[in-house]
Amino acid sequence: MHIDRLTLPLSNVVMQYREDGKYLIAREERLPELYEAERRSISIWNEPNHKAMTAFEEEFAGDVPHPTWWVISGTASPETKIHVTFADDHTVGPFTPALAAGSDPQVYRLGELWACEWISLPTTVYIHRSDDPNVPRIKFRRPNFLPPAPHPEVEVDENR
Repeated sequence: MHIDRLTLPLSNVVMQYREDGKYLIAREERLPELYEAERRSISIWNEPNHKAMTAFEEEFAGDVPHPTWWVISGTASPETKIHVTFADDHTVGPFTPALAAGSDPQVYRLGELWACEWISLPTTVYIHRSDDPNVPRIKFRRPNFLPPAPHPEVEVDENR
């Protein structure tokens, strides 16, 4: 079965899309473990779900005092336009210009799979889809199961 592959340049998160419409998106270093699971008959491929999204982060919010990479991904029909905007302007990085509030970073597409990556402190993003008038707000915050952040000043402000 033919599989298309795209590796995101900042994060090295790998997007894979099969000709049957199933997909896999994972950090590159996890792929050997996932392929081994597939050899043991564990399903690693996902069916498109146009309402679901997945996020990846280089570090958990508040673990480091500097900007890190972030990825948000999902699925949509290839005709659907997707764009991502930010709630604030503290997104910076060596590979991208600073992304101001309302900016339009690159959205990568592979079949029905889409992904957007950027470098920032923890932030809030908005996902705009041409097939849905609702605009989800996603806050990249520290998970509740972790201990208090060593750098709480870089966590997402609750009011954004």
